[in-house]
Amino acid sequence: MPRCLRKRVARHWHVHLHCLMNIPNLSTYITKAMEQIKVIARVKIHNGKLEEFKQWASDAIEVVRAKDPGTSEYDWYFNADETECVVRETYEDSNAVMAHLGNVGDLLAKGAELGDMTLEVYGNPTEELANAAAAMNPAVYAFYRGL
Repeated sequence: MPRCLRKRVARHWHVHLHCLMNIPNLSTYITKAMEQIKVIARVKIHNGKLEEFKQWASDAIEVVRAKDPGTSEYDWYFNADETECVVRETYEDSNAVMAHLGNVGDLLAKGAELGDMTLEVYGNPTEELANAAAAMNPAVYAFYRGL
């Protein structure tokens, strides 16, 4: 590598490392990011159940808004013909997911009547959470690395 390029690369990384070193509580931030649990729920809505499904979604959102302080994302999306819904969820850690399951437990049973759900879990759930979610048969993707 030419000397001038080595200097630029070294300067570039020095700036980034300097910025990282000045982030308050950097290790806490990294630890919390690694504890986060993300969930993607995909629901194929049963025929004739769309309006009931939308009301169920509204009820779930209100419960989460009122009772789930550890939930930072709980967003619902429909495909073009509103036959499928994707819910993107982010929790600060496994304990927040456990609290969420306790808060929406009654609603989950109703959801099974309205559509067929599959779950994807991203992160490193605790054994307690893995056991609690086992009946829902989620696909679990352990965190490897990221930004």
